[in-house]
Amino acid sequence: MEFKWDEKSRTGQIIMAGELNIERAAELRAALADALSKADRVVVDLESVTEITLPGLQLFCSAHRTALAGDKCFSLTRPHPEFLVRAIEAAGFSRHTGCHLDRDHSCLWARRTTS
Repeated sequence: MEFKWDEKSRTGQIIMAGELNIERAAELRAALADALSKADRVVVDLESVTEITLPGLQLFCSAHRTALAGDKCFSLTRPHPEFLVRAIEAAGFSRHTGCHLDRDHSCLWARRTTS
């Protein structure tokens, strides 16, 4: 995992690659916590990720909730890669609206429609 930081905009980008599974959960958790401690806006680039399992989805959800609590922004690059869409649906995370904490309608799992 690589973290790129733009001090001027206080934006961080986490570039991930490979599998995001239970074996890498501690590494992912540390990377997300570090990024959120430094940046006001964190974007996760999943272009080089090949698989994600439930622990990865849970950590992304937790990072989003942490960001909301700290008046920060957390997002995954869009459009979501197909493997991520399948994992979200298989885990039962797919939603039409965000949870009660999602004041800014930025839920990672809410389906977006294009007009």
